[in-house]
Amino acid sequence: MKRILPLLILLVFCLNLNAQNTQDHISRTLTFETPQNRQFSDVLWDSIRPIYKEIIHCDFIQKLTKGKLERDAFDYYLSQDSLYLIDDYKAFKILSDRVTQKDHKVFFHAIATHAITAEQEMHQSYLGSNSSSNQIVKSETTTEYTNLLLDHANNSPTAVAAAALLPCFWIYYELGNYLIENSSSQNPYQNWIDTYKGASYEKQVRQFITIVNQMAKDSNEDVQKQMIRAFIQASKLELDFFKQGELVLTY
Repeated sequence: MKRILPLLILLVFCLNLNAQNTQDHISRTLTFETPQNRQFSDVLWDSIRPIYKEIIHCDFIQKLTKGKLERDAFDYYLSQDSLYLIDDYKAFKILSDRVTQKDHKVFFHAIATHAITAEQEMHQSYLGSNSSSNQIVKSETTTEYTNLLLDHANNSPTAVAAAALLPCFWIYYELGNYLIENSSSQNPYQNWIDTYKGASYEKQVRQFITIVNQMAKDSNEDVQKQMIRAFIQASKLELDFFKQGELVLTY
């Protein structure tokens, strides 16, 4: 693994130059000197730093941070996220059935059966049973994202499927910290923002990252390359997911 990591950082740089359609947000200034104690997850996060920066600076997140986001835009986001979670559950269930290591199986099963269900219930509590947003159909962006996750869950090596599912958790954790640190006083969305600061969520994210690191360590270089691609693709779709909320602001 120590020998492969520098090659993987070079791969991330090359992906940025040669795959403009899906990787147009990859950094062109990645560091090529890799400390020996770096984890595979460090390579993953380095590959999406520009994408994450775009997320926190997009209009949707900035208005959410300042408490100035229109309620219709927030409801639309929650409705799309609720539709996303339906297929996210399916992807985690498939992955939990496919992995062979017991602790990995237990973790992914718990995500599918408990964590996602709790988040769906939280969304519905905000939307309300009579909200017109409950009638919204899955958008093209949401469909593209969930299709990616389900395709990897069904057809890719399990390590690649896990890498594709990780951005949603990891980006939300980092984004939650950003929102908590920068949220305006008396933000009407503060209760929702606070759901991402709990110790249990942080523990869950850290465990997910640890599992992905272990899966990468047990994988060959070709699978590791696929993991990086899947992580980048899913992160780009996270950005697009938030940006679609901006479209509501223009109507």
